[in-house]
Formats: sequence, C-alpha cells, structure tokens
Amino acid sequence: MQVHRRLISTAAVAVASLSVAIPAADAAKPHHHGHTHHHGHKAKAPQAIAVPDGFGPESLTGKGSTLYAGSSTTGAVWTANAKTGKSRILVPAQPGRSAFGTAVAGKHLLVAGGATGNLYVYDRATGADVSTIALGGKLLNDVVVSGNIAYVTDTLAPTVYAVALDGSAPPRTINLTNYPFTEGSPTADGIARDGRSLIVGDITTAALYRIDPATGAATKIDVPGATLPMNDGVLLVGRTLFVAEGDGRLAAVKIAPGATTGTLLSQRTYAKALTDVARAGGSLWILDAAFQQTVDPTSKAVVRRIG
Repeated sequence: MQVHRRLISTAAVAVASLSVAIPAADAAKPHHHGHTHHHGHKAKAPQAIAVPDGFGPESLTGKGSTLYAGSSTTGAVWTANAKTGKSRILVPAQPGRSAFGTAVAGKHLLVAGGATGNLYVYDRATGADVSTIALGGKLLNDVVVSGNIAYVTDTLAPTVYAVALDGSAPPRTINLTNYPFTEGSPTADGIARDGRSLIVGDITTAALYRIDPATGAATKIDVPGATLPMNDGVLLVGRTLFVAEGDGRLAAVKIAPGATTGTLLSQRTYAKALTDVARAGGSLWILDAAFQQTVDPTSKAVVRRIG
C-alpha cells in the first residue's frame, strides 16, 4: 500500500463476522482458465495482463499459474492465468469491504480487509464467501501463510496478527517490540515468511525488519547503501527478497537465512508506481498501479511479467 503523505481513514466498517475453521493444507491445484493448444507447441506467455479500469488493485499474489489481485476500494478480487493471460473477476465488489493483501491457503484465498479489521476467506476457485475472521486493528494490509498460521500486518499499528487456519486457537495479537512506530504514521506493510521468522517492509523508515512471531521482537535488516522508499509488497524467492516500491522501482535484496544484514542486488524503475510483486507460472510479475482510497473509474492498472 502506498501512502504518499495522504491521510488514511481508520474508521472501522461494521461488518458481521463469523469465524470458522478452514483447512491449512495446500494440496489444491491452482484454478486454470483458458484452453490448451494441441499443435505441438505451447502459446507464449503474455508480457502484460490488463486489470479492469477503475478496479483499484492494491495487492498481487501468485500460486501455481494463477495470479490474484484485491481491490482496496470495493473489496473485489481479480484473477488471471499467468500462462494464457485470460482473466476474470473472481469475487465481485463487496459492499462495506476492502481487499488489501491476499494469500492462498489450500482451496481458500485469504484477504486482508483494511480498515474493516477483518480477514476475509473466499473459495479461490469459485469466489464464494466462506467466512469472516474478526481481528480488529486499524488497517489490515498484507497477509502471508506459514504452515498452519496466517500472519497479517496492521499498517497503522505496531502489530501483527496470527490466525490458526484450522481453528485450533483464537487469533493472536503479536505486539512488536523494538520496532519504530509513530502514532498516525504508516508502518509495517508487506510481509514474507523466512523459516521461523517473518520479514516486513516498513513504510515510514523505508527499511526491512525481521520479526520473531513467538515474541514480537523486531530487528532491523541493514542493507548498506540502500533505501527502500514507500516499500509495499515483498516477496521472498530463494534468498532474494523482492521489494515493490511506491516510486515505481523494484528492489532485489539478498538475505541469508535468519540474517539481519542484506545486500542490494538491484533497484530498477519499471513504472510510476508499484504496489506489489508476485511469482506465477514460473515468472516474476509486478503490479503497475497506484494505491487508491476512492473509486476512480478512469484509473488504469496492469500486471507485467518481468522475468
């Protein structure tokens, strides 16, 4: 999520919630769209896939050959096949809801609900509404799944939420310690799992932090000679952490397991603004879009393949 010095409303939206257990096993195959070519060769993967005008995508997630993007303004979810380029609206606009970060958990798609304080669960094949998990918080922004647990950042509080996906325990609030936070300023946004720890990108300090989910202890990851302005989505591939920046750059940082130092490998401009980065269909994709707080029917957004 990009802030660009704009005020973000923290008023919670009243949404009825019903918390139910969902399976954590990720055995489901990704949902494919389009058709297969039977002429001895495969169709070339698209370089770009347009998101519908006015959609207002904030996040991008990949699983198998499928991409998912959530709308911060309407709560809708868009999906596309990274190999064919075929796309559709998976979840239609949801009155009173937002869709920020998304993550796949088995047959389900988890969606951070922004100022609603809820984590929404949808069937990732049909888009059917499965459940709502009330977490509270001020601006639930991004989500990552690690084993049986989903971790959700709150960009207006020094807090990460842990949700047991099998319903074996109630959601847990992880209060971050030794973490920089100024009331009213945006804080942790993108989140990735790295073994037993988490890595989050902080907007105000333009830095990365390693989080111990058991204690909430935070340690800055020093990346000499680098700043990561308005860092939004993060994606860990092997030992390389990709960071989508609000100024349109994508950074690649090499980080050893558990390390609190990193090396900047590259930092390249791809657009005027980026909100997220994902991997699908064997390629890396970026979300070329600006963060929206209100619906703008004329806004454009494109998902681009960069490697």
